[in-house]
Order: sequence, then C-alpha cells, then structure tokens
Amino acid sequence: MKMHAGQVIDRFRIGGYDVTLRLPRRSDTQDLRFFINTLIDEGARIMLQRRVSLVEERRWLERHFKSMREGKEFYICIDIGGRVVGTLSMHRDHAPPTAS
Repeated sequence: MKMHAGQVIDRFRIGGYDVTLRLPRRSDTQDLRFFINTLIDEGARIMLQRRVSLVEERRWLERHFKSMREGKEFYICIDIGGRVVGTLSMHRDHAPPTAS
C-alpha cells in the first residue's frame, strides 16, 4: 500500500477527545520536539536524556521518513486537535527468523 506524509490511518473519539492516528509530516517537527523535550524535562525513562534542538529533530524525522520509504519502519503520530501528543513506531526485525 502506497502511503504519504500525513495520511490518516484511523480516527476515533476517546475521553471526549477526537483522536487521529496518522503518518508524520514535515510540519510536525515542532510538535515532535516539544513532545520529546517534555518527556526529558519530566525525567521519563527513555533512551534520550537531553533536550533536542529543532535542527536535531528535523534530522531525526528525515531519518524516519527514509526508514519508512525503505520499508524498515512504520511510524504513527497520535494527533489531538491538530497537535502531536504521542507517537508509535514499529520496526522490522532485521534478523532472519530461526526454526524452532
């Protein structure tokens, strides 16, 4: 299936909020930067432990676009009210499956 930036995967309502699951787009850079920096400021247990700049976030997002085009990754933005409030990514396992 051919996918494009910002393509909507699903829409639903939960807890009084209209939620959209969609592919990222370049214009999400600022929201994604705010999201990761907020997690860092809150002391979340994530791999990244320092705040990121807008340039770093742009580069990070470009790497994800490339990985998605290559079929190595699927990345989804969780959008509420036009702002990214969360993300979900799935990565293809590069190791071939072994026989049991």
